[in-house]
Amino acid sequence: MMNAWSVSFNEPVPYQKGLDLQHRLLKARQENRIPDTVLLLQHTPTVTLGNRGRDNYLLKTEAEYKELGIELFHVERGGDVTFHGPGQWVIYPILYLGGMRRTLTVTFLILRKPLSGP
Repeated sequence: MMNAWSVSFNEPVPYQKGLDLQHRLLKARQENRIPDTVLLLQHTPTVTLGNRGRDNYLLKTEAEYKELGIELFHVERGGDVTFHGPGQWVIYPILYLGGMRRTLTVTFLILRKPLSGP
């Protein structure tokens, strides 16, 4: 059995670059080329609009966000409007669930291991 990995970045990562990395890690995990992985990063200023969000929920137009140096992304995840920015750490787990239904406790223990060290 492979050990879990954690990957972190000290500098803010543009949202699209982080998303592309998640997709590459997911593909590698699905092909069993890497172990369960936790990606820990912070983003450059970004607003995401999830599946439950609507454009009229935004406080500014896309052009106004752009003027402020904030990128806007419509994402395939659940959720509403979320701001991501420097100093705000985000955890993205890339896990093989093996068709098993995991409890919150088991999922937490899986996520905690790469973050807490050996």
